[in-house]
Amino acid sequence: MRFAGTHGQDFGGHAAFGAEGDVFLAGSAGGMSFLPVPGLEMLAEGDNTIFVTRYDEHGEHLWSKLIPGDGFVDDIATDPDGNVVVVGTFRVPTDFGEGPMLDEGAYVLMLDTAGEPLWSRQWSDAEFVEVEVDPNDGGILMFGETATGEVDLGGGPVGGDGGPLLVRLSATGDFEWAQPDFEGLQGEVSLAVGPSGLIGLAGKWVEGSLTLAGVDVLTEGYYRGIFWSTYGPTGELERSLGERVDEIYSRVAMAIGPEEQIALIAHDARNVPGVCALEDLLCQDELYYDNFVALYQPDGSYHASIELTGDVDPFDVAFAPDNTVVAVGVYEQDADVGAGPMDAKGRDVFVTKLDEDANLVWVRQGQTQTTWALKLEWCEVDPNSGRVLGSALQGGNTAIDFGMGPGGGVTSANDAFVVVLEP
Repeated sequence: MRFAGTHGQDFGGHAAFGAEGDVFLAGSAGGMSFLPVPGLEMLAEGDNTIFVTRYDEHGEHLWSKLIPGDGFVDDIATDPDGNVVVVGTFRVPTDFGEGPMLDEGAYVLMLDTAGEPLWSRQWSDAEFVEVEVDPNDGGILMFGETATGEVDLGGGPVGGDGGPLLVRLSATGDFEWAQPDFEGLQGEVSLAVGPSGLIGLAGKWVEGSLTLAGVDVLTEGYYRGIFWSTYGPTGELERSLGERVDEIYSRVAMAIGPEEQIALIAHDARNVPGVCALEDLLCQDELYYDNFVALYQPDGSYHASIELTGDVDPFDVAFAPDNTVVAVGVYEQDADVGAGPMDAKGRDVFVTKLDEDANLVWVRQGQTQTTWALKLEWCEVDPNSGRVLGSALQGGNTAIDFGMGPGGGVTSANDAFVVVLEP
């Protein structure tokens, strides 16, 4: 486990594996003294200093890049060469390596393995909250939105009246295409990219209709629902699958596997999409699961699922190179993620691995004495070693125990946090 932060209010906790089994951890530091590891203090100049820290495969600190200003990190990803891509927002003129350009807006930044900027882009009136890298050519996929109207990302104005936007840049940051035709989305959207470049989006619709990449998707008029979808190399919709929900706080995330199979993790859903056709009102096979992990074949057909029961809040899912699946989230006493009711010391976190038929392989618990300070929101699997990464922002210098003894933050405030587990 590693923690990075300041004594102020920090944000972020986004992590990713590098090409050599190394780990990047990123966020923004709200205090003046930034600690990437205990005992090493670096000056953080600005209201919210963007930071990117790199650890080697054993957790040793290699370097930390600090970008002064008032900025935030929304997501990170790494390319096949081990460079790291960071997306987020800034609220004052900020130098990402080529000098300040705008007063505020969205940015994308690529750092090399030594922490030096390779290139950056800035745009006003936009925000990108998800980023993935195409493993084939290093192309960069981003999902976000334009706030009020059109934005020029390098290929002319896109975005119309504002709204969601799927964008692809080249590995060197040049604009390639944008797909602005999304309507009916609400809340967080999960972005995924498969080994062949297949693009995936999962999220939630409201108000009874959903348009994905310009295609009106069947909702049967249900006011609210969850969905996953896949897209071709230029953003055209290939497939979508959805299911109505009742809860306003439903949340989903997706991953694309080595053979282009799909994994979907859901919180506060009504049932599992794809078990019955949305229009088949007489279907008797529905699985009424509130929280679950579901697996789908490459052709989009439902394959298997596991229900997560009790007081559990699942967040993210990822594929391993052997087609197993890893899921992470938060739980409290007696929640069951496949191995029977789990004990809890407070509000604890879990990492669970499932086989390709959604059967349990193992569960690991991260436990703390508090009831509020701990989350595990994102996960990733190293495609080379199969090691598992989970990350989030934890609070209050919380001591966390994954079975190897408690480890705590570097400060008494919120710190970015990453844990790495063996396969």
